[in-house]
Amino acid sequence: MFKPKNIHLFFLSSYILASCLKDKVPVPPEIKYPIRHTEYNPNETFTCVDTIIQHPSGCGMIALPADSSVLRNIDLDADGIADFQISCTSWYQTLSASFPCVNYNTSYAITALQNNGAIATTGTYNEVCKFAVNDSINLTAKWHNSASILLHVTQAPFVTDFNGLCYFGLKLTRNNGNWYGWLKLEKSLYDISLISSAIRLGPSSGIRAGQIE
Repeated sequence: MFKPKNIHLFFLSSYILASCLKDKVPVPPEIKYPIRHTEYNPNETFTCVDTIIQHPSGCGMIALPADSSVLRNIDLDADGIADFQISCTSWYQTLSASFPCVNYNTSYAITALQNNGAIATTGTYNEVCKFAVNDSINLTAKWHNSASILLHVTQAPFVTDFNGLCYFGLKLTRNNGNWYGWLKLEKSLYDISLISSAIRLGPSSGIRAGQIE
């Protein structure tokens, strides 16, 4: 028969042992959901700008037409419902008679079409965050439902642009989990080509730009 002192020692030992065993229970690894990868072949190039000319006043180069719009929907997870839209818009807004070039504006933007969509942004003005291949796209980015890819607007507080190949981070929120993806674009002057896209078909901690498996 245990003496009271021994009983206390027995339960104390059992508690410590149970605690140690609990701490050593392995944490289940993150489920690796498959990645849906889309190559746009042939690469689709679109723009709202037909030509770039020298303004008659000599103030500089302007993009024409000055009242054009082109839209491109993206079904990131291929479920038959468009998730995002890239828009190219050019417009004329009278700001200066002495320097008329500032009246011509051009914008490329990407917008989530569903309430659960978001684009990785940077800075205060929802400028799109540009990623290089293998960069991590995760929750540390600033996410917004729209972002400027290219903006040539004199009255705007910032100007954003890129040349060549670039990746952009996208995210869908489903069942309280984040489905991360990316979009790869190539820009030459005012022409933007849709190269490829991908999304992990389930919640995860992130995806790398260009990752397809």
